[in-house]
Amino acid sequence: MVSHAENAIAQNRRLVRLARSAAAGQYEVKTLNISAPLPSPPGGLLAEAVRHFRSTHPDVQVSVAGLDDRDIAAALRDGRVDAALTWGDDLGADHVQVLLDEGASALLGRHHVWAGAPEMPLTALTDEPILFPVRERGHCWDALHEMAAAAHVRLTPVPTAPSAVPDLVAAGLGMSVVPTSFRFAGYSDVAFVPLHGLHHRMSVVWHGDDRPSVLADFVASCRAAAVGLSTSHPDIWRLPVPPVSGG
Repeated sequence: MVSHAENAIAQNRRLVRLARSAAAGQYEVKTLNISAPLPSPPGGLLAEAVRHFRSTHPDVQVSVAGLDDRDIAAALRDGRVDAALTWGDDLGADHVQVLLDEGASALLGRHHVWAGAPEMPLTALTDEPILFPVRERGHCWDALHEMAAAAHVRLTPVPTAPSAVPDLVAAGLGMSVVPTSFRFAGYSDVAFVPLHGLHHRMSVVWHGDDRPSVLADFVASCRAAAVGLSTSHPDIWRLPVPPVSGG
């Protein structure tokens, strides 16, 4: 009964949204609501996808909200967002487009013993608390935890708000693990050291709803941005390798 009630409520919200648009004479979509992991670095996938989309849809406003990984499915169902950029691709959405694989780096204080290294072993993560937004980026944490468990590395996570991580790391209160593109954000007093073998996969997910053309164009902009980033920064991003078909 609960699932049926949730679906009915979500459908009612969509109908209300359509009725309000029709009553105002707004038959064309003017706002696209998306979510993405925040903060997002300049020049990253979110910025480039929105830039590309606006170049072809100057009349559509793009509203961006930050949602926890585990809240995205509900937000899509009830119409709070039209699409989401997410580190997960198993959210129960109607549609999933895998976009990019991105390398991960340890985030360290500028004077940390590993700060000048070309690469950092996973075992070094046992030395200090790991300041990590466990809830907000649950899929990234799951990937890190799985890799550490396979290597018999013990991690000590300290759940930390994403916006607080760089300042706390810079103050020497721990280390973190972040997408490598965060080095574009201009954080001071921190260093980024690649972690070998750890990658995160970014996808765009959406439900089939009443805005198929605009959603399709936004997804196309995400794909175009992904291709551009993988070409201009192959040391950070790469296009996902398609699965090999059995034969």
